Amino acid sequence: MAQIEIAGLRKAYNGAVAIDGVDLNVASGSFVTLLGPSGCGKTTTLRCLAGFITPDAGAIRVEGRDIMGLGPEGRDFGVVFQNYALFPHLSVFDNVAYGLQARRVPKAEIAARVAEVLGLVQLGHLKDRLPRALSGGQQQRVALARALVIRPQALLLDEPLANLDAKLRFEMRWLIRELQRKAGITALYVTHDQAEAMALSDQVAVMKQGRIAQLGSPRDIYQRPRERYVAEFTGEASYLKARIAEAVGNGRYRVATAGGEVIANGPAGLAAGSRHLLLLRPEALQPGAAGLRATLQGRFFVGSAQHCEMRIGDEVIKLYLPPQAELGEGAAVTLAVDQDAAWLLPDEAAP
Repeated sequence: MAQIEIAGLRKAYNGAVAIDGVDLNVASGSFVTLLGPSGCGKTTTLRCLAGFITPDAGAIRVEGRDIMGLGPEGRDFGVVFQNYALFPHLSVFDNVAYGLQARRVPKAEIAARVAEVLGLVQLGHLKDRLPRALSGGQQQRVALARALVIRPQALLLDEPLANLDAKLRFEMRWLIRELQRKAGITALYVTHDQAEAMALSDQVAVMKQGRIAQLGSPRDIYQRPRERYVAEFTGEASYLKARIAEAVGNGRYRVATAGGEVIANGPAGLAAGSRHLLLLRPEALQPGAAGLRATLQGRFFVGSAQHCEMRIGDEVIKLYLPPQAELGEGAAVTLAVDQDAAWLLPDEAAP
């Protein structure tokens, strides 16, 4: 296990800034995910940490020790890539053993450690196969085993599930998290998939234009985003323009919207009369006796639920209903709001 500190990391290519002052502390034994769209800087940050890219400025420390002068082989990190990067001419056993052989570990110990890690990823029976004889999920497990067998200080994973189908991605999430916990290893994970980030992580760092827009637990990132960008990248989000009528204590406010007044949470110190956006996740709403006045504009049956679009004034918000719910388009509905799930964001368009 290792505590990792990234401070002021910056990298530009021909004048185009890829990362611009990234600061991140990864606690020993924790699982932290860099989440964001393509081009936000998450992979560049990971590759700087791994030693594959030299940053223009900043510092990287592991357990307080500066590692900027070390190459990839000297940093003692296990790295798992999106494309697996297996040696096609080597068997599963030899692919996993490669890092140990490079470290001149005795043959008997190599055999024992490879057998142990192949058992963890449930591939011991395939140890003699070549990569081309494996499925994509099996190849990814070989890549994981190869990274873990060297018992690294930290595990770095760059979009490791991007090439797998939905079912395999779901299964591999739990395997990665289980292996990380069993090994007690520090992990830094890169993805653009918010479901992966939420399921796997102790903390999520949402990246935007080369910087970390927000760092927090999956629950905080989802329920208490600092800005609209973070809210939209971490799940379904709807917004209503809102004006604070009064503070009602404990970070809660009574707010006025086009559909009526509701109670919502928000940062401390918001002033009465100020304008904000009321963030409403679909699961925060349900038909009720009191709440927001809305009209059903459209609905889509998706099997386990009906995804509904509800019009409130000039704005449209999303609602999930049970598949058996019967509502006709144009129906007037009152939507009860879960106060704990309603959150006030800055209205960037407000004067």
